[in-house]
Amino acid sequence: MNPVPTHASATAHATAFVERAYRGLPDEVECLVHVEEVGDLLVEIGCTDDLVAAGILHDVVEDTSVTLDEVRAAFGLRIAAIVGALTEDPAIADTRARKRALRGKVARADTAALIVFAADKLARVRAAEHAGAGLAPEKLEHYRRSLDLLLARGVRTPHIALLETLLQRDVVVPQAAGRR
Repeated sequence: MNPVPTHASATAHATAFVERAYRGLPDEVECLVHVEEVGDLLVEIGCTDDLVAAGILHDVVEDTSVTLDEVRAAFGLRIAAIVGALTEDPAIADTRARKRALRGKVARADTAALIVFAADKLARVRAAEHAGAGLAPEKLEHYRRSLDLLLARGVRTPHIALLETLLQRDVVVPQAAGRR
């Protein structure tokens, strides 16, 4: 069964859900700004309400105590499947191996998950550019491999073109490890 949120829209429900989930966390503001940016990017390209909601929710399982089962109960199978496809496996301790596994999962996901994945990567790279901060070499490598995956899967949105441009420019310069 795929429940219908009682709020005016899945996006409004997702926004309220993540605000509760991130409340009180040390990086609450940064996380909420990021998921809002991902949602805004998806709205920009005309995505459905459910896809925008999935974009807003894409990090909630990874970053908070919320489980995928809770996302499924609140938003249904479709949105939960997208969130699940974009959630890293916390059991993989090595960062590069965890990112590689995530890309593998995303490579097997449907186009909707790929579109959210692209918006997420673009939001992260734009945030680094806006802050004047570079990306750690392993982050930059992950974003470039993510772009390669998206292009190989045939995902062509304005976000892909912009992400490609940003990753080719010197604006995003590798910095010391540990930087987002």
